[in-house]
Amino acid sequence: MDPLSHYLRPPLRHAGWLWLLVAVLLIGAAWLAQDTYQVAARTEQLAARSERLQAQQRRAAKPVDDKASQRTQKQWAALQAERDYPWPEIFLAIERAGKADVELLEFQPDKTSRQLILRGEARDRRALEAYLDALAGQAVLNRVHLSHQQTVLRERLETVEFEIKAVVVGPSSNR
Repeated sequence: MDPLSHYLRPPLRHAGWLWLLVAVLLIGAAWLAQDTYQVAARTEQLAARSERLQAQQRRAAKPVDDKASQRTQKQWAALQAERDYPWPEIFLAIERAGKADVELLEFQPDKTSRQLILRGEARDRRALEAYLDALAGQAVLNRVHLSHQQTVLRERLETVEFEIKAVVVGPSSNR
């Protein structure tokens, strides 16, 4: 080379260090950008989760009022079932079917299933069969059947204990 060329352009002694510094700065900037992206993504996830939890809390707060209104609706439905139950027709049917040889001891209506259970005692089997036939002939009672019978001896008097089940049909006439 030319001996004067050395004086025209000074040699670069620290060029390697400069390239190393530029590389470190680029790597640091890339790491910082990635970290910022991850923090932003996590912030979005947390915000979405927070919104979901708030929505669930708002929905969870409503059933407290709903429970009270459901309770009130159930009470109204029970009152409506009591009012719509055909009490006069049932009492009239039992009165019409009544026999002197049959003593009715228990009257158990179920308003929701519209089933009626009658328990009592009859003088003998023939009286019980006649009572059962008379009940089955009533228009307000359907599927009348004897579910239990047992002969009982009390003070030398033999009677037949019974349980009769029937389904109540027909609307109430006292609306």
